[in-house]
Amino acid sequence: MMDNAWNGGAIQDPTLFYWILAPMVVLAGLSFALVMLAQGMDQLFNPRLRARHAKTIGGDEDLDEPVE
Repeated sequence: MMDNAWNGGAIQDPTLFYWILAPMVVLAGLSFALVMLAQGMDQLFNPRLRARHAKTIGGDEDLDEPVE
């Protein structure tokens, strides 16, 4: 779609700018979503990262006690 917009003159004609804008927004959103997914998976499955996070928040030792 971006190639068709480029070859069709969407750069020169402002009324056709949405032909370039729509795929750019979709690609940026998809890239952002994949980065967030990768970071979430890293936090979930990386034991070193989980251990470092546990040190900063005080660990998991008080999770066995009931909350009052």
